Amino acid sequence: GWYAGWWRVSTLLSELCGADPFVSEHGKYVGTTAVARDMQLLHRFFGDERINYWGFSYGTVLGSTFADMFPGDVNRLIIDGVVDVPNYMQGLWSTNLKDTDGGFDGFFEECVKAGPKACALASQSSNATKLHQKLLDLLEELKYHPMPVVQADVPQLLTFTMVLETLFTALYKPAGWPKLAEILNDVMNGNGTAFVNAYGDSTYHVPSIPESEEAMAAIACGDGLHDPRDKPWSIEHAK
Repeated sequence: GWYAGWWRVSTLLSELCGADPFVSEHGKYVGTTAVARDMQLLHRFFGDERINYWGFSYGTVLGSTFADMFPGDVNRLIIDGVVDVPNYMQGLWSTNLKDTDGGFDGFFEECVKAGPKACALASQSSNATKLHQKLLDLLEELKYHPMPVVQADVPQLLTFTMVLETLFTALYKPAGWPKLAEILNDVMNGNGTAFVNAYGDSTYHVPSIPESEEAMAAIACGDGLHDPRDKPWSIEHAK
């Protein structure tokens, strides 16, 4: 159900973009190599002979692409949280969830180690395995019985999907785990107000970067080589 819904949303986005004359005409020029060229033009415009670069996640794709295209323009370069670039460039994305379960396990293990004062969720259990199971039980309950949250800024149902998506996103940034643990603990105690206010739907919600998801999709699609007759990915081929 969740995957099918996500797939349909992605299909809607692609069809909307395809229906826009400007996007339809210029979308083919969007991709990492184009961004790398822009980076070179910008840093040279400002008088920098070489750049210092620090990139995370997709930033590792961009950084390694830039370094391969313009090795003489690089001074110091750090890439962290490294993406499997050949896999990404083939449009597969089949290895990017390799360690997700390990991160999920780590959320509970570190919470229990920290204890209830630092990680409120540890008040539910001092055993990581049992705490993990309690959260899975909560998800299972919400799947069939969403929690009405009347006192939220925007009253609504706290759902299985809302919690699952929040957990998935949170694995990307462990610095936010203590706050997440606090509001998850509230949910386990029957109070979903703080969770919904932080992660639910809001009438007035405006993303800090409204076009970020569309830009990510456009770049990923522009980079991907979908024809099975294409050669295995290389920077030279991407150029």
